[in-house]
Amino acid sequence: MSSKPKTPQELGLEFQTDFQRHFEHLRNFKKLEIVRLYDTHAAGSLIPAQGGDFIVMFQKRGIMIDTKLSTIHATLEKCLKSSTSETQMSRMRLWVRAGGLAKLVFFGTHGLEIWNVDTPLLEAYYTPRMKPPIECCEIVYPDWLEFSAGIIDHMKETWR
Repeated sequence: MSSKPKTPQELGLEFQTDFQRHFEHLRNFKKLEIVRLYDTHAAGSLIPAQGGDFIVMFQKRGIMIDTKLSTIHATLEKCLKSSTSETQMSRMRLWVRAGGLAKLVFFGTHGLEIWNVDTPLLEAYYTPRMKPPIECCEIVYPDWLEFSAGIIDHMKETWR
């Protein structure tokens, strides 16, 4: 008996769950905390839109993280505007202006990318036909194993 293929939304939710489990596991060994933010759609639109999927506290810094998955696109550079909403980007912008860090973690056909949400990326989002600068992509991991092995060292070095 064949099971029906998962929808992109189901795959995205699965990616968020895997991401959360990974950081909950890291919490046992490192000084960090992860909080999952409620999804507006999953809550029946009873709560306001959130800027991201998670808040991670690491080295006394709050980091808002939004996770994206695409089974079509290799990189977030190709689908930034279609995969994020204006409300979401506005909330991440406010988070950054308040002194926090904001990251987009994108899982595409070429692996996991971590994008820094700051002025150049936001300008690209709000400017028609402008592509996000590749400098905003901090690092690319080819798979979950590489991500697991390197994410804490990467966070220590760059997420200050």
